[in-house]
Amino acid sequence: MRRSTEEFNYSDYLRLDILLNAQCPESGRDDREVHDETLFIIAHQVHELWLKEVLYELKSVLELFSAIPLDGQKVGLIAARLGRLVAIQKIINRQIEVLETISPLDFLDFRDHLFSGSVFESGQLREIELRLGLATELTPDSFDRFRSEEREALLKAREEKTLFEAVDNWLANMPFRNPEGGEFWPHYRRLVHDMLQQDYQWVQNNRSLSGWDRRGQLSKLENGRYRFDALFKPEEYELLRDEGVFQFRQAAVLSALFLLLYRDEPLLQVPFRVLKRLMDIDDQLIGWRINRSLFEQHMLGNKVGPGGSVRHDYVREMMEEKRIFRDLFVLTTFLVPRSSLPELPQKLKRSLDVHFSHSSGG
Repeated sequence: MRRSTEEFNYSDYLRLDILLNAQCPESGRDDREVHDETLFIIAHQVHELWLKEVLYELKSVLELFSAIPLDGQKVGLIAARLGRLVAIQKIINRQIEVLETISPLDFLDFRDHLFSGSVFESGQLREIELRLGLATELTPDSFDRFRSEEREALLKAREEKTLFEAVDNWLANMPFRNPEGGEFWPHYRRLVHDMLQQDYQWVQNNRSLSGWDRRGQLSKLENGRYRFDALFKPEEYELLRDEGVFQFRQAAVLSALFLLLYRDEPLLQVPFRVLKRLMDIDDQLIGWRINRSLFEQHMLGNKVGPGGSVRHDYVREMMEEKRIFRDLFVLTTFLVPRSSLPELPQKLKRSLDVHFSHSSGG
């Protein structure tokens, strides 16, 4: 690689002349600049830079997912890039600690300059939500408050395949729904029924539980058993999916369940890592919303905040609805000890080998 003959140092490479002069406190316009406003600006500029990288990685993951079936190399690359997304999310979530050094009283000194400056109004954040599979119900009219270039990006993202859809498609095309070998799924179903029945009997016989607690726990167990049985009954599954109990297609859920159960199989370790990273992304997003809502409540109580509305109550109410891959979390209810799992038939192992070594161009 040739080096430029022109002088090109560290500051030039990072465009620091632009970057370090992009902090312009609005309070300074009145010749009464508030000290903490600079910190507030820098923290949110850094946040937007990390969101830019999240979008960059997310788009690359969606591009990799566009070729089905995926070969092992692409699945490994997806797992690595999703892992990078999680690492960035952790950094973003830690940044709230810096903002919390601003006291509520100090924040009020420059709050009026931020009336349309809430992070929830970030165009990049909204695009990330759309591309992940959140907020897909939004209409184009809801993008009117964004700048024209942001609105254009949001409208484009709204029409393209989301990460949720890509994962659903990937899982639904795996060869796990009807594993050859006869007794595999029936054996597993008996194990789960026995496990749930043991839990049911334990709750019934537990004298330390009040009548109310006992009825509540027994109801949850009965509900769990009904949902588990529905995994293997297409019509009942679709009814639950229509009600929002499940989100993935039935084939995708069964594949995800298989990966969770047999994560230790050499060929399944990387696909399982993809699922784990998706769950981590969900957790980090929920954590960010909780932290951000608590920060705004700490700063403002029930006052109207930046962006013109009280945000923290809305975020708390919507917390569970903001989970993208909640099916993966539900499936952990139906895991059984490794020692109880039936041995995988050799024919299925060969099928796995063919599936995950398949070239995307083959």
